Amino acid sequence: FDDEGNIYAAGSCYGTGFPVTLGAYDVLYSSGGDIVISKYSPDGSNLLYCTYIGGIGEEYPHSMIVQNGNLFIYGTTFSFDFPVSAQSYSQNLNGICDIYIACLSTSGSTLLASTFIGGTWSDGVNMIQVYRCDSRRGEIITAANGDVLVASGTLSQNFPTTPGAFRANSSGGQDGIVFRMNASLSTLIWSTYIGSGIHDMAFGIRESSDGAIFVCGAANNMFSPFPTVAGCYQPSPLGALDAFIAKFNS
Repeated sequence: FDDEGNIYAAGSCYGTGFPVTLGAYDVLYSSGGDIVISKYSPDGSNLLYCTYIGGIGEEYPHSMIVQNGNLFIYGTTFSFDFPVSAQSYSQNLNGICDIYIACLSTSGSTLLASTFIGGTWSDGVNMIQVYRCDSRRGEIITAANGDVLVASGTLSQNFPTTPGAFRANSSGGQDGIVFRMNASLSTLIWSTYIGSGIHDMAFGIRESSDGAIFVCGAANNMFSPFPTVAGCYQPSPLGALDAFIAKFNS
């Protein structure tokens, strides 16, 4: 929801006939499974806009956040022709599937920014699956200055990281990833892996008032320890799958 109480919903659609609205960004179904984004009035009585977004392959929405009336969407795409903006950080599908970040205007009529981000394998999917749809996880938020922060996961050994990152290289298996981009989705400000040697995934992210970044997720780390710090509450795993909470500096 936004500051005015308008409601936003996202899903995947596998055919024509979804109730898109006149003037929406994309009123035509592409193929394979498109994202559908809907905006409703606070009481749910009016459909303010509804649009498809997608390419020839499948797309999934995982998380959304509203910033200054514009809707930022994070998810996974299998489409080489997923719509991206001219100044996007990456204009090409890099692997089997990539993370996408997209921004819709307040009216839903314009795709203000959109980008791929990923390595040469699968990104934005989750191998730690306990419940139905656990493969679709992670979160997008906006920082105090308008930047975009994302928590997710990757199977790629070469997901883009930045100089000075906490961990520039994959630990093996699936790793959690945390990254920050500018609002126009043209620049990767910082990006890091976080994980052990088996499967890890970052599920949620928040920014504190002093700019520190908190990330939570799950770690499957019985035989390859997740990175902890001296004096932490629980330095070693107690089960096959443990939760983790991590704090990064700004």
